[in-house]
Amino acid sequence: EEYRREALARIRQRFVKDKRFQGQAELTFTEGGSLVLAATPGPVVRLVAQGHGLGFKSLKDLLPLARSERYSPELLDAGARSIVRFLRSKGYLDADVTHRTDVLAGNPEHPEEVRVTYLIVSGERLKVAGVRFERNQEIPSPELEKAADLPTSWLGLFEPRWTTDLIGVVEERTKAHYRNRGFADIALRRMPLEAKEGKGTLVLQVREGSQRMLEAVALEVPADPAFKAWFLA
Repeated sequence: EEYRREALARIRQRFVKDKRFQGQAELTFTEGGSLVLAATPGPVVRLVAQGHGLGFKSLKDLLPLARSERYSPELLDAGARSIVRFLRSKGYLDADVTHRTDVLAGNPEHPEEVRVTYLIVSGERLKVAGVRFERNQEIPSPELEKAADLPTSWLGLFEPRWTTDLIGVVEERTKAHYRNRGFADIALRRMPLEAKEGKGTLVLQVREGSQRMLEAVALEVPADPAFKAWFLA
């Protein structure tokens, strides 16, 4: 079985090298112990990105189509989702990606060469304007804003932009601040960014839950005089 997996992996690598990403192969053993290879190379696949936002990032590096051990049609959708995640990490939070397949040679039933085009609508990259908290009662907004510790520009240059990573950091800092104040059940609901003139305000609705504080710690120690309780101090 290990030999079979290794052989299939090598065949898959060959398909990818030849840009036959849709190629499929199967190895089976006959009753006589012979190994039979059934291979369908599939068409040559040209990968194209239409739209902007990828920068210098290679399209092929983002697509599981070139990395998966086996081909399946769902890999095309997975590629679109991978591109969306990359774009959001770069600040295109409203990015949308679809794909289209065109036959370049052969016919739809038996294509010899196809072009898979990923259509990218990146949307707007919003600079950081601030964060606003709603429904918070026990901790005032100015204190939460300070805990969020948003990045600022340097001398008006290199203004930070909202990304999925930055939003995640702000949420974690806010939750950590609440937990330090005894709100173990803190939960946040992220609302859509409020955009204005190229800048965005992050809106977080807060569900604080109950505050639980530790009032005292009681230690029960042995009554034996030889036990030195001060060791626990």
